[in-house]
Amino acid sequence: RVYLHHYQDMSKNRTNAIKLLELRLEENPHEPLTWYLLSREYGVIGKDYDTANSVEWYKKSIESFEKALQEPNVLKEKMVCAGCISILGDLYACIKDFPNAFKYYQKLIELDKTYRTPYLGMAEIYNQLGLYQAAAGLVYEAMQTSVQHFDWTETGNIFSEKPYDILSVSYYFMGKYAEAKEMCEKALAFEPNNKRILKNYNAIKIALEKQKYKI
Repeated sequence: RVYLHHYQDMSKNRTNAIKLLELRLEENPHEPLTWYLLSREYGVIGKDYDTANSVEWYKKSIESFEKALQEPNVLKEKMVCAGCISILGDLYACIKDFPNAFKYYQKLIELDKTYRTPYLGMAEIYNQLGLYQAAAGLVYEAMQTSVQHFDWTETGNIFSEKPYDILSVSYYFMGKYAEAKEMCEKALAFEPNNKRILKNYNAIKIALEKQKYKI
């Protein structure tokens, strides 16, 4: 038996990859990596290329990932399985379905508690819900428990600015402005030109000045 693998033409728009991956999955429907890549691409299209219809793309990605996790071959491949579970948590968080986001983040912790992604994902949700102390606690748990796996579950910034960025937000809304400033400066050490973090930093410094002079 001969399997044909279809790869994206990098000179074309990334949306071109979806048709190739759909064809690849049709020809080899039990291949774990193809399930992962196709499911992920649906979400990427919604995030970066068709933002006007992002929710529809996120839901399509969710449906595809959940089908993937019903495939025995996917479940046998720990890295693929972890990648599917991790992104499902992120996708549900994007559409504000926090119970399902927590469900998949917890599944990833059950699979391997040393992954950092689920702790930070839940911490970001807690910040959105106004549970700032719980958010900070999860970030510190992540930094104490996790190790770097160097695999697909680890987005680029979870071992750099992201933990400190989350903590700066938590501390700011807890009224702990000195701690917020310290964490924001640690985040900026990794991303000195990040406009959002710089905006947060300015807000924190203003809050510190008001606190100092009791304005």
